Amino acid sequence: MSSIGGLRYFLNRSYRFARARYHASILKSDEAPPPLTLHVEPTNHCNLKCRMCFQTTMARKKGRMPFELYKRIIDQAAGWTRHLQLANFGEPLLHPQLPKMIAYGAQHGFFVEVFTNGALLDKEIAREIVGAQAGKVNVSIDALDPEVYREIRGIELE
Repeated sequence: MSSIGGLRYFLNRSYRFARARYHASILKSDEAPPPLTLHVEPTNHCNLKCRMCFQTTMARKKGRMPFELYKRIIDQAAGWTRHLQLANFGEPLLHPQLPKMIAYGAQHGFFVEVFTNGALLDKEIAREIVGAQAGKVNVSIDALDPEVYREIRGIELE
């Protein structure tokens, strides 16, 4: 089995994607391969007001995913795919059970990837995320110029 992030993994992923597209478009088959990545939004709350974000126009109610619902999703998806991304229109670090979510996903065979704006990331939460077996943490930084960053994200770069 190929490791996550290695060349064999990405070649296998590309093959599965092409195969799924072939099944869906050419063969019109209902038996297309399962999704390559499972995206889960732990929360749609955010601590920033980024100018390019949908938060300002999003009509749906703000909330946090209950851990029991998250467990049901992971339990059902385990074995179908190995890649789990925790993010969407909210800041995952605002979910109080994020480390527990990461650990549960990792225990069920997922390579868990977290996307964060990084504003809440400190040594303590970083240790919790690493200890929970996160495979990758993506931190969005839109600019290194403090004025540009403030204009985009609404907070200070520091």
